[in-house]
Amino acid sequence: MNKIKYFYVFDFLKNFFKWHNIPMMIYLLMNLLFIYLGTVMFASSGIIAYYEENPTKTPIDVQSKEFYLITASIIAIVYFLAICISLSPIGEWLLRKKLHCNVIQDEYIQKRIYPIFREVYLVAREISPAISDDVKIFIQQSDDENAFAVGRRSVCITTGLLRCSDDEIKGILGHEFGHLAHKDTDMNLVVNIANRMTNIVFLFMWLIIYIIKFSLKIITFIISIFSDSLSLFSELNELIISLITFLTIYLFQNLWFIIGNLLLLASSRGAEYKADKFAYELGYGNGLIVFFYKLPDAIKGNRNPFKRFVAALATVGATHPRTWKRIEALQKSASKEIEKQKYTS
Repeated sequence: MNKIKYFYVFDFLKNFFKWHNIPMMIYLLMNLLFIYLGTVMFASSGIIAYYEENPTKTPIDVQSKEFYLITASIIAIVYFLAICISLSPIGEWLLRKKLHCNVIQDEYIQKRIYPIFREVYLVAREISPAISDDVKIFIQQSDDENAFAVGRRSVCITTGLLRCSDDEIKGILGHEFGHLAHKDTDMNLVVNIANRMTNIVFLFMWLIIYIIKFSLKIITFIISIFSDSLSLFSELNELIISLITFLTIYLFQNLWFIIGNLLLLASSRGAEYKADKFAYELGYGNGLIVFFYKLPDAIKGNRNPFKRFVAALATVGATHPRTWKRIEALQKSASKEIEKQKYTS
């Protein structure tokens, strides 16, 4: 039973159908549609090419409803299985490996970080019991002062974060536990793991189809050498077109994956404010603000409308809102709390 709860695909689906996830819903549905259209196109062309070279065999009707339904069913099953795997310890492990998050081996770092981590973890679970009881901390070799949550049971800090004070680290870890409490990391797993897995499966299938088609064309091409030059030119031209088509679709796949990540980044900014507020509610808001003031954009920038517009464009692909806005939001939370205490007293 303890293992089953780690596969939280149904919990993900329950939280997925919300207004703020509409851009990602559109992206995932479009991704599924592109995979389907691409698979139908390449499967049908591969089947047609095979039966053209083997006219004695009974051909499969690639225009029939059964062909489209079977293809759609296979794609839907593979896509759902990919999502299930991504929203599991396997998907979390894969993303940790991709991000180079490793177990902390250094004893000095363990003595410094583990007590801080346990303190924040216990307080976070008191506020939000929905946080897993099996969250572990990992480390990434990077000079950046940063931390991030992976899945629902992993928090990764950078080696650069060790330069921060204990209060700053508590504030940052409180922020990451906010992401775990709000389940903000699920979408990241789906986009980075499920889509990658699905694309690899169907890319592999397309490769097989192309290898078959290419092999058949090579045979015809060799035969054409000993027949007429017109047929030779026709076969060579078709081979080149097939190769260009395949490379174009492969590049489009990668571009589409980048678009998905940009949509993920755009929709994640609201989650950053909520995670900041969670850290404040844990009692670590001051440490987080001190850390924020070390960042380059901690002070509100130009009042010039044009320069502000340029600065806004520069942050279109950013994962986080501008730091001065986050500081203002935290300070407003603090002001409201003070007013509330005055009123109740």
